[in-house]
Amino acid sequence: GVGGTNPFVIASSTGTSLLTILTNGNVGIGTVAPGKLLTISSANNGGTMNNGTAVMRIINSGDAAADNRFAGIQFNYSNSANQTIGAIGTVLTDTATQWAGDMVFGVKASGSATTLSEYMRIKVGGNIGIGTTTPIATFALQGVGTANPFSINSSTGASLLSILTNGNIGVNSSTPIDTLGVQGGFQVVGGVTSTNLYVSGVT
Repeated sequence: GVGGTNPFVIASSTGTSLLTILTNGNVGIGTVAPGKLLTISSANNGGTMNNGTAVMRIINSGDAAADNRFAGIQFNYSNSANQTIGAIGTVLTDTATQWAGDMVFGVKASGSATTLSEYMRIKVGGNIGIGTTTPIATFALQGVGTANPFSINSSTGASLLSILTNGNIGVNSSTPIDTLGVQGGFQVVGGVTSTNLYVSGVT
């Protein structure tokens, strides 16, 4: 640009901005005033994720017969492959029609890892898996390594509900030593009878 003018502008025949590059390097598609490195704007008054115009589409047009073909976004601190810290995208699972795939989320398994590992997947049909690529329910959790698969803590970090890798469940306890461990009071609504409470091993 000369004298503070933007270095590059593409407009339609009616003068509508199609692509703008500002003097600070910000790029705008559909806007003359991009506030970030890349800003995409559309005046679409409706639409959905299927037919909306305010979208950015990423396509991997590689081998149509290749399962798990990935199309998505990587997040890096440099152009080095080892410094990729995360990725979000989709993988093709239906090579017959190429109409279906799963959404995947990945990060590194440790600070020294040189590749990404998948830790969350949304399957065709909506099942969500964390720690598993094959969730068999609407929401499925699977512990990774030695990590417990589920824990709910209070705002102070106190354990409210824990499920250990061995299946033990703790209420107000992070270390239940039996199938169900309750620390504190225990209430049964509706009365205790032989039909709704079974205690084994009590002497």
